[in-house]
Amino acid sequence: MSKDCDEQLQLEQLLRTLGETKAVAPKLIEKGRNLVEAGQRALDFANALETVAKGSPDGFFSHPLFSTVNSGYTEFNEVAVNQNLRITADEELVALADSNMTSTVVASTSAVLHIANLAGAPALKPLTTLISRHTDGESLRVVMRTLGLDLRHGRVRSALECLESSQQALNAPFTDQGYETAVLVPLREAIEVSIEELLKRRREQRPTGGWQSKVRDLGVQLGKPVLSETHFERVGATTHTLIKELSGGKSYAMTREGIAALFDQGVSLLGDICRLVDMSKLR
Repeated sequence: MSKDCDEQLQLEQLLRTLGETKAVAPKLIEKGRNLVEAGQRALDFANALETVAKGSPDGFFSHPLFSTVNSGYTEFNEVAVNQNLRITADEELVALADSNMTSTVVASTSAVLHIANLAGAPALKPLTTLISRHTDGESLRVVMRTLGLDLRHGRVRSALECLESSQQALNAPFTDQGYETAVLVPLREAIEVSIEELLKRRREQRPTGGWQSKVRDLGVQLGKPVLSETHFERVGATTHTLIKELSGGKSYAMTREGIAALFDQGVSLLGDICRLVDMSKLR
């Protein structure tokens, strides 16, 4: 089978899978919207009624309808507890959605940068805009501190220090000389240091290969139980690709927009790596 035919089959398979995603995702959104609405409304009224109850005069709750109110909240609590117990894969879904977001943009960016005919390459603005919107740097910093990735060991900068250095460089005025290196090199170091530091906290220390193998082993030994080995493989493959893109030596000049897009991808990947770790498995 020719290379063109292989690529066409892969495209068709991807489009079928994306069609399935577009069919099931709105159903999740609707269920989530209902849960959020029910939970928020119950919480708001529980807080308000509690305030009223604590300040109510004698005889206020002798009204016969309040027995119905109490039974209503009791029934809500029973249904809510049962529903909460049934929702077991929400953390896994979020992790999958996040890692898919990262791998989608990293793969698309890398593909565009390495095809011969850049003039005919697809515009990635819709993807880079989305990942920028959904990347939460402050939330990532909290997770990194929780994992101890803000701690320096000897002369080596901590992963969080590397990330902050990259962020500061990104916020500086753009220049043709040195800007790309100042942003992307410490970002790459933040990813590498995070992985290496987490690997040191495995209970079984064993040799690992490249970055893909390192992340896979990190997931196998330290990963959350709800996440699959396929998920670890995906995050590892994305890590391998993005670290290459952040390593410099490009034969073309990058724009600030392109550098910012790679920064967002690096932050998103860091989040994927940090959030796959189960704190209880760290030694």
